[in-house]
Amino acid sequence: MPIRQMKESSEQHLVIKAQANNPMNQVQKAPKTSQNGKGLPPQEPPQNAKQPIHNPSPAKNRSRRRGRGVPKAGKCDTLSGLKSPTTYQIPSGYLENASHLGEPERGSPSSSKSLRFPPRPGLGQAGTGCIVKANHFFAELPDKDLIHYDVNITPEVASKNVNRSIIAELVKLYRESDLGMRLPAYDGRQSLYTAGELPFSYREFNIKLVDEEVAINGPKREREYKVAIKFVARANLYHLGQFLVGKRADAPQEVLQVLDIVLRELSSKRYYLVGRSFFSPEIKTPQRLGDGLESWHGFYQSIRPTQMGLSLNIDMSTAAFIEPLPVIEFVAQLLGKDALLRPFSDSNHVKVKKALRGVKVEVTHRGHVRRKYRISGLTLQPTRELMFPVDDQCMKSVVEYFKDMYGFTIQYTHLPCLQVGNQKKANYLPMEACKILGGQRYTKRLNEKQITALLKVQCQRPKDRQNDILQVVASQDWPEITKYAGLVCAQAHRQELIQDLCKTWHDSVRGTVSGGMIRDLLISFRKATGQKPLRIIFYRDGVSEGQFYQVLLYELDAIRKVTKIFAYLFFNVPPVYYAHLAAFRARFYVEPDSQENGAESSGVQTTRAAGESAVRPLPALKENVKKVMFYC
Repeated sequence: MPIRQMKESSEQHLVIKAQANNPMNQVQKAPKTSQNGKGLPPQEPPQNAKQPIHNPSPAKNRSRRRGRGVPKAGKCDTLSGLKSPTTYQIPSGYLENASHLGEPERGSPSSSKSLRFPPRPGLGQAGTGCIVKANHFFAELPDKDLIHYDVNITPEVASKNVNRSIIAELVKLYRESDLGMRLPAYDGRQSLYTAGELPFSYREFNIKLVDEEVAINGPKREREYKVAIKFVARANLYHLGQFLVGKRADAPQEVLQVLDIVLRELSSKRYYLVGRSFFSPEIKTPQRLGDGLESWHGFYQSIRPTQMGLSLNIDMSTAAFIEPLPVIEFVAQLLGKDALLRPFSDSNHVKVKKALRGVKVEVTHRGHVRRKYRISGLTLQPTRELMFPVDDQCMKSVVEYFKDMYGFTIQYTHLPCLQVGNQKKANYLPMEACKILGGQRYTKRLNEKQITALLKVQCQRPKDRQNDILQVVASQDWPEITKYAGLVCAQAHRQELIQDLCKTWHDSVRGTVSGGMIRDLLISFRKATGQKPLRIIFYRDGVSEGQFYQVLLYELDAIRKVTKIFAYLFFNVPPVYYAHLAAFRARFYVEPDSQENGAESSGVQTTRAAGESAVRPLPALKENVKKVMFYC
């Protein structure tokens, strides 16, 4: 799943895309080391090259010092992509080590972590080679650095969820103006990261956030927060790239933490975060554990540097959550339905109070107005005996108040009320007027019955767990972030030409190599959908009149080169449309089986000789692009 940055001028993200699947039983040659710090460590030097010897030892042990998990050419299998677990081919021999490992590259920046691990020994030679699947999925290191900002919120907030809500409101209000269309990744505390610099190095914002946990009689309160964002540093990915190719012995933990935060940003918005795992009832149907609890399935994810490169580790998790039930039904499951017919005993009162303290509920007696509260306790008196002051001279019962104010008749007047908010104030809510909010993990001690039920849910056969992991990876749909744009290419200031649309270079091993942004996007589309695109529309932003034709001719030539590569790979070339804001010209590519002896523009009719194959017309133009010109 390659990780790439988006356009500098628009939203900034890391993108995860599936790589092509390899046959699991097919042994391939080890890939060559790339020039940008990605891929496997370099192969061992020729036998006649001098190898630095650290300690003299018998000849039979020399092979252990040559490298660190670097396979001989032709001895290692590649990894399959996101659509299946990673497949490793264990070689029949051992992996030889490169002598330069463990020594930082001279002249390269040093990592802030000085912790070094001893080199791993070579792999075992005994036994027969086999295929092993792992819940690791390849990730490609971004080409550009991430920008780190410090976030200071005052007054200080202890809850990560509240902090995330504050930053989410800030992004909603200032994304198009002060943030320069950036979409930051936030860790919930003091660190914020963007792919591309913000338009400022320091700025303060005033954010108002509605407090949903309010008193019964009070209106919704707005809390105002002061958010200060300050530039700290660039998260230099060079260190990690050097570590992955074996030129550094210490892993830069700060960089790994940054990548982990960025990859967790999307999941933290879609799922309930508990520790380092994400949970949702949509991942798998919850199972009841008894006494008002249910098991939720989730997944754990973490970015890891491995011997084969950077990978995303994903595993399944299970935890106990409180069922989103009406409070009266929760109590019935906890104590039994018969317990609702009579006042609580002292033991039942303690049991209910212990189970409900700290739980968030919403009221149901006010129609569409669903205010949320946190339970702080349980009243000692039954509901029919509770009184509270309406004004300085008048006292009113809870039963009368709900009847007169909301037209709500309390049925279980012999049961205690929920006390919400501050216990020093008389804030009472009847149990039958409240419902437990979903997504609340049960952190208290489970009984034996619940533990047994939870263990049954957690116990999975390897095949079932593998399928669940694959479903989680598929459901993430990481490319969703960039359905319309996925690659970034840095250019000089005031440079109108897109230099990397299609590029050709010479490789000492592979010869002439073609690539570029368009080719990468076409291959990505093929991997994501399993088919080639039916048509390709290239939208181009306007340029100055003096450079219009220069840009047009250069970029169209690049597109033509890519379509030739596309035809070589897939035989059938889809029509390519180039949309520009400056002029009007239309032409399109036809299927290879059609005769290329004519072209039609939109709305123009032409005649054909007998036996001449029909040329497919242009697709109907949408209203918002009718004034846009097409080139090809």
